[in-house]
Amino acid sequence: MAEFLTTLDDPRAAPYRDLPDRKSARQSGLFIAEGRLLVKRLLASRFQAVSLLLEQDRHPDLVALAEESGVKVFTAERSLLTQIIGFQSHAGALACGKRQPSPTVQQVVQLPGPRTLAVLPNVFDAENVGSVLRTSLALGADAVLLGAQAADPFRRRVLRCSMGAPWKLPVVESLDLAADLAWLHSQGFEIIGAALQEQSEPLESLQRQGDLAILFGHEHTGLDDHWLAACHRLAAISMHGRADSLNIAVAAGIFLHHFLHGPGR
Repeated sequence: MAEFLTTLDDPRAAPYRDLPDRKSARQSGLFIAEGRLLVKRLLASRFQAVSLLLEQDRHPDLVALAEESGVKVFTAERSLLTQIIGFQSHAGALACGKRQPSPTVQQVVQLPGPRTLAVLPNVFDAENVGSVLRTSLALGADAVLLGAQAADPFRRRVLRCSMGAPWKLPVVESLDLAADLAWLHSQGFEIIGAALQEQSEPLESLQRQGDLAILFGHEHTGLDDHWLAACHRLAAISMHGRADSLNIAVAAGIFLHHFLHGPGR
């Protein structure tokens, strides 16, 4: 049976109130999903839902699903929910889930090839990381590798923008991305960097030779010299309009489609 919360200081509300802080979120081993669709997807995923926090007298279907799975349900008035969460557009449905240990790159490449990985060394914008995760899942990438400076894949905004992609798509939170890329190279992976450089080849001219890791750089500065040096080849999307660059998620979609479904496969 749902438990009703009446105060912001209720300890049962603590995960929802305190998790916006990145450090607290990682240390707690928890994450927050918002919106009825994400809550529903979490309940159906391999990740454990710890509790639901719902607006009073709304979402009876979510209450039923949670109770079937033995997940605690808390309810509160909308005004209190807004205080706990810190903003208004929460749709009256949130869930607290339990993180799982990040897989290693060695684990995610056990799948039969040819394998395709998207790599984000230092993309820290939550919406961009979420969109790349969603795109990678949709187009069939085998995994996404994140560098230490990349946004937390289980951050609330990342989950919202990715539509819960990390619950289905392996996401490696690399502790040493340079070493992981060197290991991939030793295993026969070709490493291609998406970059606007003088030596970049037109993307449409490239064809994969087997296993592939594609690096996408920082939103504003792209791949720095360190990551450019880790690539075997560089590629750029041919553009004929007035813009000289694309949003990283759009670029990732074009690259992944080219190598997974287009002439580069």
